[in-house]
Amino acid sequence: MAARSVGAAATQAATKSLSTNSIDPKQLFVGSDLSERYNRYRPKLPVQHVETIVKELLGGRRPGLWLDVGCGPGNSTQQIVGYADKIIGVDISQTQIDVANRLNKHETITFVQGGCEALPAADNSVDVITAVQAAHYFDLPAFFKEAERVLKPGGVLALVAIDVAKCSSENINKAFQVITEILDEYGLPDKS
Repeated sequence: MAARSVGAAATQAATKSLSTNSIDPKQLFVGSDLSERYNRYRPKLPVQHVETIVKELLGGRRPGLWLDVGCGPGNSTQQIVGYADKIIGVDISQTQIDVANRLNKHETITFVQGGCEALPAADNSVDVITAVQAAHYFDLPAFFKEAERVLKPGGVLALVAIDVAKCSSENINKAFQVITEILDEYGLPDKS
C-alpha cells in the first residue's frame, strides 16, 4: 500500500504542477513559428511501432478508428496513414492543430483541438489510442478513464516515449513505477 501511495502522490503532484502552472497548456505553442520548429525537430512515431500495434496487439486486424492524443503538429499522426481507416489527431493547442491541418495531405486524417480528458469519440468506438511523447502533460487518471470509455473491446492504448535511452535508468524506473501503480489502482478494463 505504501508504494501505491507514493505513486498516487507522484501522479497528483505532477498533475497539480501542470494544472497550477502559470502557463495555460492551451498557450504552450501559441505562434505558428514555434509550432513549425516543434514539428521540424520533434521525433516521429517510428513506423515499426505502428506495425507492432497492428500486427501484434490487434492480431493483424485493421483499425477503423485511431486517435493520436497530444498530436502536436501531426508529425507522428502522419506515420499512421495506411494503417487505419480513419485517424483523428487531438491536441490541446489550437496553434498546433492549425499547423497540423495546414500540413495535412491525407483524407483519412482529421485534426481537432481538444484535451485528453474529453476525447472526440463515442463510447466503445476506437480501436487504437496513441500518445507519442505527450502523456507527461496529461492528467493521467482522467485520461485513463476517458480511454476506457472510448476504446472498443480489445482496443489498444499505447503511450510511446522516444529516445528514452537519454534518461537515466533511475528516471525510467520511477516513470514505470508511477505508471504501474496507476494501472494497479485503476486497473485495465476487461472488455473481451
